[in-house]
Amino acid sequence: FSRPEWKRYAKALDIGNRHPGISGIGIIVAKKPDELAAYERDMRREVPGFNVYPSHAGDEVFVITQIEPIEANRKALGLDVAFEVNRREGAVRSRDSGEAVITGPIRLVQDEKKTPGFLFFAPVYKSNDPSTTEKRRNAFSHWIYAPFVMSELINGVLDKSSREIGIRITDNGEQLYSEW
Repeated sequence: FSRPEWKRYAKALDIGNRHPGISGIGIIVAKKPDELAAYERDMRREVPGFNVYPSHAGDEVFVITQIEPIEANRKALGLDVAFEVNRREGAVRSRDSGEAVITGPIRLVQDEKKTPGFLFFAPVYKSNDPSTTEKRRNAFSHWIYAPFVMSELINGVLDKSSREIGIRITDNGEQLYSEW
């Protein structure tokens, strides 16, 4: 997708109204560490100042290359989601299984409040028949992803005024959301 095409697609989804709780919709590409310098140069033709960050010692680099709406998600552009275990494991599990996957709890870089959230990954392949993990890895193209802030998701999906119960959500003992 070109940047204008992705912007049009994301705008047509109308996520703010039709999909409450989703903070954006984007594309993540996989690169090898030795491809980063050339990739950043290419990206800077369209996005001046584009940088992949943070640096880490891993052998996989999963870069957020597009995200809409950009205004609310600018800090995520260029983020290498392989830097952190929950993000990396979610991406790898999605790529290798061919399934849509959500991560364990994370803090989104674009969430100034630093509240719990998660990412949703959906893998895209160059081939229609990635029947084994090896075939999926070889045919892998990119991920479509969506960042979620837990409190925004709950507020959008489970509007307090339309129910009579309180909600608390935890993951392995970590409180993600609580109305109590």
